[in-house]
Amino acid sequence: MRPGTLHRDSAERQKQGAFETFTLRRLAYILVYHERRAERRDMGQELEPGMLVRHPARPDWGIGQIQSVVGNRITVNFEHAGKLLINGERVTLDVVGDDAA
Repeated sequence: MRPGTLHRDSAERQKQGAFETFTLRRLAYILVYHERRAERRDMGQELEPGMLVRHPARPDWGIGQIQSVVGNRITVNFEHAGKLLINGERVTLDVVGDDAA
């Protein structure tokens, strides 16, 4: 056996173990990410042009009417903020009933 062989094998095993741990964590992250993305995408598909919504973090913007929905990009025309592009992956708009308008 050559000198340093055990050390090199041990380092390789340690490196492989760290890689496997990284791979499992990354896989778990990817699964959770895509699950959440699918949930948000489903919500985005429920939104249609003409619907009335509110931004949950910006009530001062007032009620907004959805102008278009393309993927997760939602264009909304708010009463007090004008026309804005909302990222549906980051914000879940609150749908307002017809009687609230």
